[in-house]
Amino acid sequence: DYKQETSITPAYSLLRHGIGDSRAFAQVYAAMCRDAGLTCLCVTGTRAGEPWTWNLVLDGDTYYHVDLLKCSEEGKYSQRNAGEMEGYVWDYSAYPGGGRTEIPVSTEN
Repeated sequence: DYKQETSITPAYSLLRHGIGDSRAFAQVYAAMCRDAGLTCLCVTGTRAGEPWTWNLVLDGDTYYHVDLLKCSEEGKYSQRNAGEMEGYVWDYSAYPGGGRTEIPVSTEN
């Protein structure tokens, strides 16, 4: 079980003590994805009006949103498309395709 709190050492506190906020979950997940060779970005914005961080993950040729803290609350892992991100707000210009839809990745140079 994880406890939602903010820490000055977010990744360490989450992994060692099970204490972390959305930022800690997103940072740890992004690092794990990179170690596995996956493209994963941390997205900062708000969820239900509160500061929030989640991930934008490249799965195959499509980007999906992953909010691991929400997954933990729900007890299941899920990748969401932009239409399933109700209540989240982010700077669309800062992420591939604005993070608003599934964005097929171009293989052309």
